[in-house]
Amino acid sequence: MFSFVEDAIGDVIKQILGQSGMLGDLVMAPIRAIVQQVLGGIWKGNGADKFVNDMTQNILPKLNNLSQGNQNYGNSLQKASDTMIQSFQQANNVAQGLFDVFNSIF
Repeated sequence: MFSFVEDAIGDVIKQILGQSGMLGDLVMAPIRAIVQQVLGGIWKGNGADKFVNDMTQNILPKLNNLSQGNQNYGNSLQKASDTMIQSFQQANNVAQGLFDVFNSIF
């Protein structure tokens, strides 16, 4: 009965969870690769040390927190969606029961 709502919410949740994965694939992985190259000696000196430290101590943890936040948000939306769908189904069952009662009377 409310499948259009289920579909819309499901699509939003998929997009949010997909963005979490995309953050790792498109942003964090290249940063980690660059850090590994710097650690491998492609860039040396105080600037290189500061760069690696900033990436590993600040940027990557914050990006990871952002990704985890998106994941948690998507999971929370999924739980809310499940609750809403259950409520719709329960309301539909009650309405159908009332319909059946009135239909049997008339």
